[in-house]
Amino acid sequence: MLDKNLNIMVLDDDPFILKMMQLMLQQRGLTKVRTFELARDALEECNTGIRPDILFLDINMPDIDGIQVLRLMHQSNFSGSIIFLSGEDELMHKTLFKLASLQGLNVIGSLHKPIQADALNHQLARTQKRFLHHLQSSHQRRQALKLDSRQLVMALHHRELTNFYQPKVSLRTGLWLGVECLVRWQHPELGMISPKQFVPLAEESNLITDITRQVIKQSIEDFHDWDPEQMPKISINLSMQDLTDVNFSDFLIQTTQMQHFSPRQITFEITESRLAKDLAPVLDILARLRLHRFKLSIDDFGTGHSSLLQLRDLPFDELKIDQGFVHDAHNEHRMNAIVKASIALAKHLEMESVAEGVETIEDWRNMQTLGADIAQGYFIAKPMPFAELENWHQQWRQRIQQENLLTPLI
Repeated sequence: MLDKNLNIMVLDDDPFILKMMQLMLQQRGLTKVRTFELARDALEECNTGIRPDILFLDINMPDIDGIQVLRLMHQSNFSGSIIFLSGEDELMHKTLFKLASLQGLNVIGSLHKPIQADALNHQLARTQKRFLHHLQSSHQRRQALKLDSRQLVMALHHRELTNFYQPKVSLRTGLWLGVECLVRWQHPELGMISPKQFVPLAEESNLITDITRQVIKQSIEDFHDWDPEQMPKISINLSMQDLTDVNFSDFLIQTTQMQHFSPRQITFEITESRLAKDLAPVLDILARLRLHRFKLSIDDFGTGHSSLLQLRDLPFDELKIDQGFVHDAHNEHRMNAIVKASIALAKHLEMESVAEGVETIEDWRNMQTLGADIAQGYFIAKPMPFAELENWHQQWRQRIQQENLLTPLI
């Protein structure tokens, strides 16, 4: 439940909306509510009085419109949450969400008029989640401040970096096809640290290739004794620094040969937005890996600036559609069109399509309908230690039947 001491501001030129919003918020225990019919009065209050923790903002105002308000809030470094009140169409809302994001503002969502109680409850729940996430992020930032390259060197030496695995499954058959390997740092004092907190440090310290090599070795060790016929394929992320060291391909080829591990079981994921500079060494490494039968995947497809050029020039086998397009696409026509086009492109290029960010049953069904090959996301499983994979697999096979997840064969 949201803190009852939160300061809330409602900005709308309709007095009836203001009274209704104040009543509805008070019924939910939120009593510190200030209402304004004119944007200039609300902005003056923000500048001279107590800033709101939550701002309900009408997009269409008679004096200063909502877009101008966003600009002014950005200029004043507003850090609260914003929820739009509007009768505008979905495309306008998406444009405003993007604008606010670029301005560094925290837009939670929007309420369409007339305001419905369930919709308000939903947006307040999302606001609470944002506050909790903000507290967690602040804690993680405090942790990151304590990290340095010396600690990371020691972590490598003491094997404090460990692999977690997130399953990937067939949308058509439900079969477990692969895992994405995601590294974590089990810090002796700070606990489990996500890669977002230490990978930038590793890249700045030129330690990322050492981490990648350790991740690859551990993955091979974990899956070495599995039956090749039943073993899921392992996907491993490569850094740009990995792809600028021509000796890196030698390491990969020699490691799999010495461990008698088939390269066909390993897929390397490369984020397309990182392939923008000198392609000569990158193409040298990727071509050699492909020649030796490693698989290659273009990760986060759709988020970079030269996706089609990279598909033309680099020997990818798999196309991973970014989770920002996949999750909740069924509710957004343009997003759904982008995902559909990406899947069609993959099919025409004879590549497998992987939908990242499948978080709900609706996401799962939508990706089945659109014809994606593989799904990955929290609906299927969160990343987990290697020891938990077998138990997850048993539970997943039960879920397939219990939740009727398979697409009927036609």
